Amino acid sequence: MAVNSSSTTTKDIFIAKNLKVSLPATSKTSVSTYDQVPLQTPSTTPVFNHGYDFAIPDDLLPFIPNGPLYVQSTRTKRTFIIPGSNRWFTEVRRLKRVHDAEEATKQRLIDETNQSKLLITSLKKIEQCVNLTQDLTRFQNVYHKHMTSFSERRDRLKKKKIKSDHDRLLLQRRYLRRY
Repeated sequence: MAVNSSSTTTKDIFIAKNLKVSLPATSKTSVSTYDQVPLQTPSTTPVFNHGYDFAIPDDLLPFIPNGPLYVQSTRTKRTFIIPGSNRWFTEVRRLKRVHDAEEATKQRLIDETNQSKLLITSLKKIEQCVNLTQDLTRFQNVYHKHMTSFSERRDRLKKKKIKSDHDRLLLQRRYLRRY
C-alpha cells in the first residue's frame, strides 16, 4: 500500500533554482508489510545547499566564501570572478591549498613542541638538539662497526690459540700414555 506524502512539481523546482533556495528532499513513502515501518525512497532532484545552481565537489564546499571572489592583483581595482567558471574553481582550490598549508604548519609546530618537551629543550634549540643526536648516533654506529671487526679478529686469534693449546695438550697426553 503506497501513500503519497507530498510531491514536488516542476514549478517548485523552477522557483527553487531561480531563488537559489534548497527544497527538502521529498519522496514517496511506502509501508513495509513485514514490520509496518515506513520506507523512504530517495528523491531524484539534486539539492544544492551552497546557494549556487551548479555542482561543487564536496572537498571544496568548506572553502567557498560567503561573498564574491575577486582576482588578486597589484592594481587597486579588483575584478569579480564569475561563479562556476574555471577561474572561480581554480581560486577556490587555491584557497583550499592555502588552508591546508596553514594546517600543516600548525601541526608541525605542535609536533615540534611535543618533541621539545620530550628532549627537555626549547623550540629554538630543537633542530640543533635533533641534529646533534643524529650525528652522535651515526658516530656511535661507525665506531661500533670498526671496533667489532677488531674484537672479532681478536676472538678468531684467541680461538686459534686455544685450539693449538688444546691440540698440544692432547698430543702430550697421548705421548705420556705410551710410556
